[in-house]
Amino acid sequence: MPPLPVIARLYGPEIAHDPMVVIFFGAAAFAFGAVIGSFLNVCIARLPAMSLVAQYREGDEPLRREIIESIDDDPKRALALMEEMQRDNVGLARPRSRCPACRKTIAWYDNVPIASWLLLRARCRECGERSAACIRSSKRSPVLRRRISSCNSA
Repeated sequence: MPPLPVIARLYGPEIAHDPMVVIFFGAAAFAFGAVIGSFLNVCIARLPAMSLVAQYREGDEPLRREIIESIDDDPKRALALMEEMQRDNVGLARPRSRCPACRKTIAWYDNVPIASWLLLRARCRECGERSAACIRSSKRSPVLRRRISSCNSA
């Protein structure tokens, strides 16, 4: 295994050649990258929603209609979703992640990057559904996490 230059400088060259040290630091870098990738995935999903809510609050009636039409083909469902986003005060940290199909809050152990996605097979633990939003997210999320994790561990 190749030595880790940072470890060699900090702890000496003999430690940097130890395979267990290399594996440990590689796994730690991969896990850190998966967490960063997970956060970026939340940003990708929520920043547009936050922007829409702000525009909806400040806009006049024609702009509000345009925003509602851009969210969903069914205006009643789109209006309900917009009201829910306003009520929940959509931000990066809150509200907690929910299944788009059954609207149940996702537990912390179901939000572990990559591992929970693989264990649950990209499905909701509660309803077992893979809605359109879940499918989009399930295709984008692990790819983004793996890429960032791989870049971190390289």
